[in-house]
Amino acid sequence: MVLTRHRLLIWAAILLPSLIVAIGFAYQAGLFRFNYPVSAAYPIRGLDVSHHQGPLVWSRLPKGTISFAYIKASEGADWVDPEFHMNWDGARAAGLVVGAYHFFSLCKGGLEQAQNFIGLVPFEPGMLPPVVDLEFGGNCAARPAPAALIAQLQQFMDLLAVTYGTRPMLYTTYEFAERYLPSALLREERVWIRDIMHRPQGFFAGRWTLWQYANNGRIDGIGARIDLSVFRGSAAEFRRLTVQPSSQFASRD
Repeated sequence: MVLTRHRLLIWAAILLPSLIVAIGFAYQAGLFRFNYPVSAAYPIRGLDVSHHQGPLVWSRLPKGTISFAYIKASEGADWVDPEFHMNWDGARAAGLVVGAYHFFSLCKGGLEQAQNFIGLVPFEPGMLPPVVDLEFGGNCAARPAPAALIAQLQQFMDLLAVTYGTRPMLYTTYEFAERYLPSALLREERVWIRDIMHRPQGFFAGRWTLWQYANNGRIDGIGARIDLSVFRGSAAEFRRLTVQPSSQFASRD
């Protein structure tokens, strides 16, 4: 018995690392994920992309499977995504409702970041509200005081609200929200929460507009792995989310 147990431990030590590596490769390849939101509960589904996915053939998207696409537009004060216009036009031509997002740098001011986004993203009736991406991953090393960050974020959001006629949506993670985003702000603004392991939890349960449930999604016709999200609400509520042409605030001066 002792010898058998010893042999089992040896085999486990040999096979377990290989199994972990194989599972990791399978996950990165999109062969499985941790969340599978039911289509009947969340029929309005979307994706978000940037230049990291490379050129996408939007015309190959299966009809009726995806309703919307968020396209990365800009980052910080001066960087713009080189694939933005191609992805924006391609997603629109494929019949998707489109929106743009900005990766908010913790090292730059809110006004200069807003101007970077506004200089690139057109105002188009029927588009989704702009999104400000708030997360630590890929950000600069600076960690400003919460009050200072919120002041810059409000400047960014206020200028976009005037320009596009709607308040931007907050995309965030639990980690970032816990450190920087007060509950009062999260109650006032629409939130797109990232949780690839579970349903939105804690404060965010039932408070989200969009839920990013996967970062390794597979869509027929697109080779690259992509982020997948769902909208919480009806088709009528989704239409009301879009920018309306009659907005008295919208301006592109």
